[in-house]
Amino acid sequence: MLSISILLCAAVHGEPKAFHEYDVKAAFLLNLPEFVTWSEEASPSQQFNLCILEDNPFGVRLRNLEGQPVKGRPLQVKSMKQDDDLLGCSLIFISQRTSARFSTITKSLPLSGALTVGESRAFVKAGGVIGLVVRENKVHLEVSIRAAEKAGLSVAGDLLELATVVEASWEVSR
Repeated sequence: MLSISILLCAAVHGEPKAFHEYDVKAAFLLNLPEFVTWSEEASPSQQFNLCILEDNPFGVRLRNLEGQPVKGRPLQVKSMKQDDDLLGCSLIFISQRTSARFSTITKSLPLSGALTVGESRAFVKAGGVIGLVVRENKVHLEVSIRAAEKAGLSVAGDLLELATVVEASWEVSR
């Protein structure tokens, strides 16, 4: 059922294979955009810019995948600081360590055009679109439809069936 379920399969030739948490999360980051539609206002650049905000827990995992097609465009991985211009980012990943400051960071983030993905348990409730949360040694998806809509994004029903839908507890003034 979808390429996401392939990501979750841990068996190769009938033998279990242990995955590192960030291998699984990197696979999610590459595949999640296939289940998200960006509004026309979010004009895509020539590349699919995956921006990692501040702390990068992936090491070289994502850098090794640069050039792979994501949404029909080559993947470009960028390490960003909070003060950097994030307008060209298609997806912004916010690590556990950085997410402690997410409510402060969201004030400086553009609210439309970027898919925000984080890994803290409070990320989606704080206004993030998708959370990759580890529970019982498995990566679980949490999605805020409301945050997606505010960012000008639409999340496919196929992905929502695999996720826990969480309503954000934040308000954004425009």
